[in-house]
Amino acid sequence: MRILHSLVLIPFVVAGHALAQSVDLALTVYQSDYTVYVNTQGANDSPEDVYSTIQTLMTLSNTTGLNLPAQIDLFCAELGQEFPMTPMPYTILGASAADSIQVSGSQGQLDSLAGIGISGIGATRAANLSYLYGYAFGGGYSLQSAYNQAVFQMAVWQLSHSDSFTLSTNSTGFYFSSPNVSSLISDTQALLTNVYNNETSITQMTLDVLHSDTAQDYILPVDSNGNFVAIPEPSAWAAVVGLASLGFVLLRRRATTTV
Repeated sequence: MRILHSLVLIPFVVAGHALAQSVDLALTVYQSDYTVYVNTQGANDSPEDVYSTIQTLMTLSNTTGLNLPAQIDLFCAELGQEFPMTPMPYTILGASAADSIQVSGSQGQLDSLAGIGISGIGATRAANLSYLYGYAFGGGYSLQSAYNQAVFQMAVWQLSHSDSFTLSTNSTGFYFSSPNVSSLISDTQALLTNVYNNETSITQMTLDVLHSDTAQDYILPVDSNGNFVAIPEPSAWAAVVGLASLGFVLLRRRATTTV
């Protein structure tokens, strides 16, 4: 089993005091092109066809200074509850044990994993997710296409529901099966393997969670000041690739001149 242990998540603090910030969220857009069957320990705790996709959410009624744009694109970390089809109240949870909670409702085991904080999914899973986000937002994996977003969502589910970077292929634990696009599972494993193999070079990303008692929870990537960080625009990805290519060229030139 592959496990990462370091944890750099920090709670959102304003003026020296942690505030219970809230916002109403409502689903605006999601892709239904990519679905997968999700199973955990032999119990079917989620819908047979789970949409693997990024979700665009409308933000309403921001309170206590939570700085979010009118629409945000987020990945969910919970598999036992529905989209917020109508405006639902959400609370932002930081990484401290006091901020995070577990929900043990009627949806079963998957629903009990709400919350990113230490007393929610645990320190190991929270840290592993911060590596995954740091890898993608740092230019290691483009989130521009709907397919890549589906793969990334599956990786988020894996790391929020399992300590392992290796996907299970049977009913002994949390696992995916019967995807409507056969490459989804293999490409998810490839992404997870790349994150694991590049751990030492990844700058972990600070993650909070937007929690609802009645709708699925979402991971909220933030900077060191607690400000929401959106998925990099295509131009930003091009700049990252360009810098990497330039570094490679300079390295080759330097190696040539010293031979």
